[in-house]
Amino acid sequence: MKRQCCSEPATPVTLMRCRSQWRNEAAPPRCGWEADRNGTPRPKRPYPAEGLVALISLDYTLGMQLSDAKRARRRCVSSPPGETKKRGRPPNLTIAKIRHDKGCSRAEAYRILAERKLRQRTKRERLLAETMRFSSLIKPSDNWDFSIVHYPRIDDQPDAYGYIPGDLYANALFYFARPGDLVVAPMAGSGQIMRVYEDRALWTKGLDQPWDIDLRLFDLTPRGRYASLIGQWDMCLGFPLVERVPDYVIMDPPYLGACRAQYSRRADDIANMNEAGWTEAMHRIARSCAEARARRCTIVVPTWVDTDKAQVVHCPEIVRAVWRGMGYELHRVCYASKRIQATRTDRMPWLNNTAKATRTPLSDVSEVLTFERKTQHKQPALRPLWAKPQYEDRWHAC
Repeated sequence: MKRQCCSEPATPVTLMRCRSQWRNEAAPPRCGWEADRNGTPRPKRPYPAEGLVALISLDYTLGMQLSDAKRARRRCVSSPPGETKKRGRPPNLTIAKIRHDKGCSRAEAYRILAERKLRQRTKRERLLAETMRFSSLIKPSDNWDFSIVHYPRIDDQPDAYGYIPGDLYANALFYFARPGDLVVAPMAGSGQIMRVYEDRALWTKGLDQPWDIDLRLFDLTPRGRYASLIGQWDMCLGFPLVERVPDYVIMDPPYLGACRAQYSRRADDIANMNEAGWTEAMHRIARSCAEARARRCTIVVPTWVDTDKAQVVHCPEIVRAVWRGMGYELHRVCYASKRIQATRTDRMPWLNNTAKATRTPLSDVSEVLTFERKTQHKQPALRPLWAKPQYEDRWHAC
């Protein structure tokens, strides 16, 4: 039988053949001879230098796909003489760094690492993993500061354009709407409130389920993914046509001077009006709500600061006076941050310097004003002058 010579290219198949030939002492392989240290001739070893390369790349030759971590563990690392290499999982460098920086135990380091990974999860994952009775998306106080917005903008407009985060709508509906109410949003914009309502199972946790309302959307210029659900309507001309008396009306009118020409170029657009036109529009909107006998109304409005003229227009005070004049009384006031410093636009540093130079602080808080329609209480009947008070009768009876 003809033996295979090791001068052929070193492959896994050739290597295995050389191993079998080396074990057969009666017939040494025909791969040449060499002399040992004593000068005695002996057959050359059938393990050429290429054979080691073939062993290392054996996994790849056989089609095995190894990860980088597994390949690193298989890499040959020489150990000092007399020391045995410790087998097992490599050390956790992250835990070692935490222990070095914090000076804590191993268990404490793992706890710190778990807290870091928890913060890295998305807000929705944290909300779904909550075990509390109510959702943490709902603020327990009147400070509605959303550092991490769960419902960001849904349109393709730049960040410089104003919008209401869906977290504000979730809190407003949670506190001021009731199941079965007819809720009207006459300035729905791109339909953010509908997006929040469709995800109501997340933020209505703890309330009576199912929590369903009759939500109607209207806007002067419908846009966005919910444009087909938004009716075109001008709130200044009257209240939208609905089947019954609305229970709750929520709106965020365009902020005075802040969003000019962002939605349209129309002259009847509130975003393009000056202070006098904006105030007149608020009168018309309040009159429309009063004529429709809306029970509760929420208006989101901030103070307008004109940095060019160093002028301040207290828009919330205008809204308070207008709605009170239409037969409404103030029910609650909540405060939501506009997070203007988080926009990081090129104009923001200039605005900050101008505010300091003119000593006129910018407006970073929107007031969420909720009004209720005054109920007509019956006047108590006048008591005749000859009638005695009840306490006199009880006194005489004693």
